[in-house]
Amino acid sequence: MKRILTFWVIGMLMSIIGSKSITKAGIQSVIGGTSAPASTLGPYLTLPFEDDLRPSYQQCTYVESPLSGNLDFDLPLEHREVPTNWTTWSNGYTGDIYLTNEGEFFVSLTLPVGTSAFYFYAQPELKAENTITAIAFDGIDCIEQITQEVNGNSGACYFGFYGTNGSDIANVNISSDAAYAIGEFGISMIPAPEAFLLGNIGLFSLIELKRHRIFEK
Repeated sequence: MKRILTFWVIGMLMSIIGSKSITKAGIQSVIGGTSAPASTLGPYLTLPFEDDLRPSYQQCTYVESPLSGNLDFDLPLEHREVPTNWTTWSNGYTGDIYLTNEGEFFVSLTLPVGTSAFYFYAQPELKAENTITAIAFDGIDCIEQITQEVNGNSGACYFGFYGTNGSDIANVNISSDAAYAIGEFGISMIPAPEAFLLGNIGLFSLIELKRHRIFEK
């Protein structure tokens, strides 16, 4: 009986710990400033996008995801490279960014089906402070918003979203009142290893409890 009680307690604790980040349905947001991105976003392990080999100044309507599918733009964005033709990004990043065209400051991103977490950085083209807003949708009825003042002369800022309790990120709409660039993308479709492990330890413990109850009958 004592052994069974121990299994029950461990199972309950591990299940609670392993699921504490996914108990509320919807979308959660994370504001990260100009620091380098973490390897996780909420309970999800994120993967940065690979190098875009298309030439600078080319108009692009999508970026290939490192997992599957594409990150689609609803209008063409101009491909740039940091620091070759964009000098004031942040956190030592050197890679691809995508600039809005003149007069088109609202961009809708469509993410690959099954995206659990997504982050990006954004920075105004002008060397001045500007407000950038991002709104994430799960495609049904959940939304989450981040609004940040970002300085075009002192680094791009991080915008992160992740789904909870089975919600995915379907779209992210980005807006400002002046031209800006987005880039340094990261994406996830699977939980971080520690969340997966803890959840499965809890499940195993509960199965073990049930097995012992069967054998005691």
